[in-house]
Amino acid sequence: MSTRLRVFCYAGYRGDEEPCELELDGRQVRVTTVSERWSSPGRRGFRVQGDDGHVYTLSRDEASGGWVLEGLARAGSGMP
Repeated sequence: MSTRLRVFCYAGYRGDEEPCELELDGRQVRVTTVSERWSSPGRRGFRVQGDDGHVYTLSRDEASGGWVLEGLARAGSGMP
């Protein structure tokens, strides 16, 4: 079973700068904190805290614009 993910972003000077809201299987989650950002060739990653108490690790393929949910953890439980 796959998770349907949509990521809504703050638009800055580079276009879609960073996640501000997620939709997971139709459930809205507002991003309260972006705790980490990183990039590798062709990919950008973010670790974010949601208003639901979970920490999400997301990555975006810059060529396709697609997002992937890399990890999910309850806040304070350690990272995936």
